[in-house]
Order: sequence, then structure tokens, then C-alpha cells
Amino acid sequence: MTAPPDNNAPTIFVAFGATGDLMHRKVIPALYYLYTRGRLSERFCIMGFSRRDWSDKEFREYVRSIIEKRVGSKLPDEHVASFISLFKFQKGEFTNTESYEALERAFAEFDKEWNCCANKLFYLAVAPEYYKTIVGHLASSGLSGPRVLKEGDGWTHIIVEKPFGMDLETAKEIDELVGQLFQEQQIYRIDHYLAKEMLQNILTFRFSNNLFEIPWGR
Repeated sequence: MTAPPDNNAPTIFVAFGATGDLMHRKVIPALYYLYTRGRLSERFCIMGFSRRDWSDKEFREYVRSIIEKRVGSKLPDEHVASFISLFKFQKGEFTNTESYEALERAFAEFDKEWNCCANKLFYLAVAPEYYKTIVGHLASSGLSGPRVLKEGDGWTHIIVEKPFGMDLETAKEIDELVGQLFQEQQIYRIDHYLAKEMLQNILTFRFSNNLFEIPWGR
């Protein structure tokens, strides 16, 4: 399942665990970074999925507080206001089928407004014990996307973060399940720390060997 690249295609970024630590520390600041550099499409929505009873306005104020804390409190207000306007909130429970049906209805509203089938990117910013539940509901509700893209269809992708499970066995179970319900081309697996030790060793090697001072500095 492939689609031609289109950096300006309408896209909905759905964050499960939208009020959690990962979103607070990493994802929202990263999205702001992309926004300030014009890397998000003109029609882009960041939809937070969480069980909190919040309105869009409350969620946007939460995002504003994160930007002010993580990025800076002296940013132009109109710039921040423009960014947080991209955010919408969808109250839901990971285990509740009706929550995914509500999510599907929200997608339909965007598709109608944008007059197209938008791309969907699901980001699992949750603890690994919720992966199987969320992935299973996405598939059973039809939100995992068509098996074969037709002209006019938007793509659907899913992002899963390390750790993928509680141990090797559960990691394999989750990976197998995701592979059954999504095609490999739809899956993004992220491990931020896979090369951390290696990179630290490179820095140690570089600064402890004068022999490499000149060639490394070129």
C-alpha cells in the first residue's frame, strides 16, 4: 500500500494519550518546531484522544502552557495562537468501541470540510500495555485504512514507540498483532535510544584521542 508523496496533503494527526508525559515533553514541542518551519501541511489537525472531559478550548490552553514552558514564554502570541488552533480534543476511552466510532465521525467532518479523504496518522503516546487494545479497536472499527488505496484515498499510518512491550515475549506479541492489522508500509516503529550508547562512545573516543583532533575538526 503506497501513495505518492504530497507534503501539502490534508492530514489528521491523532495522539492517543494526548495529555500524557510523552506528549508534554516531546511530541507537542516537536510539532511546534515543525510548524514554525513550515513543515506541516496547510490543512493539518492535531487531534488529542484522552478520557479527560475537556473542550477544544481547554485542550488548546493546555497546549499553550506546554509551549510556554518547553519552548519559551516570550513567543509572539499570534504565532502561538495560530499553532494551538490546529488542536482539537476527542474524549474517549481506549477500551470503548463507541469512542472509536466518535473518532470516525470526527474524521468524516474533516473530510467533508476539506472536500477530500485526509491522511490519518495515529500516534500511540501511551504505555505499552494499551497498544493491543488500541490497535485492535482501530482495526475492528475500520480506522486502520483500506488494504488497497484507490484514487482519492488518504493514507493511514500508525506510530508505535519503544518500549513495545513489558518483555521480549509481549514485544513480539504486539509486533505480530500490529503486523496483522496494518500493512508493513503503514507502520512506523520508533526507538529513540537504540543508538544512544554508541553515540556517547563516539564522543568519548573523539575527545580522548588527540590523534583525531585535526581530521575530525575539518
